[in-house]
Amino acid sequence: MARGNQRELARQKNLKKQQEAAKSKRKEGSAAKRMESDAEKMRQKQAAGMWISYVLSDDDSSLEKNNFTNCTS
Repeated sequence: MARGNQRELARQKNLKKQQEAAKSKRKEGSAAKRMESDAEKMRQKQAAGMWISYVLSDDDSSLEKNNFTNCTS
């Protein structure tokens, strides 16, 4: 009978662990807020990628083509 108690305790421990893992995966806030923040992150990544491609190319015309004339970064 002692094994039955051990199994029950292991089940409870595993359930608690799964609930904690599921809680940490949830995103905070409303869907619209998350979409806006994700979109802003993507805009920043794209701008950084365009800036890197400009820096790696030695062509001055790419500066005007990619609208980096007013870039302060």
